Amino acid sequence: NEALQKIGTAQATMRDFAGAKETVARMAPDDSSGPGWVARALAEAGDVAGAKQVVAAIKETFHIHRSSAYAGTQARAGDVAGAEATLAEAKDDGYRRSGLYDVAQVLFEAGRKAEAAAWVSRAAQTINAIPTASRADYYKRLGTVQAATDDVEGALRTAALTPQQQRGDVLVAVDHAYRRRFDERLQAFVDAARVENIEGMDPEASQ
Repeated sequence: NEALQKIGTAQATMRDFAGAKETVARMAPDDSSGPGWVARALAEAGDVAGAKQVVAAIKETFHIHRSSAYAGTQARAGDVAGAEATLAEAKDDGYRRSGLYDVAQVLFEAGRKAEAAAWVSRAAQTINAIPTASRADYYKRLGTVQAATDDVEGALRTAALTPQQQRGDVLVAVDHAYRRRFDERLQAFVDAARVENIEGMDPEASQ
């Protein structure tokens, strides 16, 4: 089942949507995690309808897997309110947190940065509800998602709490965030200069 999950996810990423769904059909009936990961990959690759079909086929008894996989899929389809309702049904904080991260990243990619930050903050609150001695294993994912949604300062604070052997992953994500910020500012500068040159009709400047 683990091998099929990796194959199905790779097929979805390569936009072989039919192949990914055929691979899901080969998974054991009691496997709920594998289809959930393939559904995420399908949604991220653009086949939201296919992702919904895969999630709907997961047995109702595995509601935590259904809700975790389905929330991100709904958000990618533009149904953030539906994602909210789905996560409210999740009885396991781990799967709810995963769904919160998924929706946050979808919102960030859509340019809705403030909303994305709010969803990440809610995920952080679920970690804060865990006894202090047991929180360490959850900081790496929180920090990487914070960086991925441009909360560099929050990611650096989380990195300080992350176990040393996992801290590098958070710092790499922070580095990517800084690079993304630089690229965005550089592109904005180039765009502004191009508009100014066109309006001024200065051939030398435009070159």
